[in-house]
Amino acid sequence: MRFRTPRDTDTAATAAADSDAAEEARVQDWQAERLAQLGYGPEVATRVVRAAWLDGNHSDLVHRIEKLVQRGATLDQASRIVTAVRTDVEEPAMQGGGTNASS
Repeated sequence: MRFRTPRDTDTAATAAADSDAAEEARVQDWQAERLAQLGYGPEVATRVVRAAWLDGNHSDLVHRIEKLVQRGATLDQASRIVTAVRTDVEEPAMQGGGTNASS
């Protein structure tokens, strides 16, 4: 029976983290590619995917947008519903609304 040393554990954890990061990057690339196939420009598709991952709302992202578009939503409407990103402007819309005004 072989016992793991702290170094073995650190190496295994690093390898697992690298593997997870590579898988996330692969999924994000696939999502952006599919959104581009739906009609989003490459930069906009990447912004939509990035926003979904930052929000933790990336599960079934492409399928949810596809369903909304099939039901008659525009690409901009679908992206705002799913990720709160406007595709008709350069900057993504921020969730929670605007600035903090104090009176």
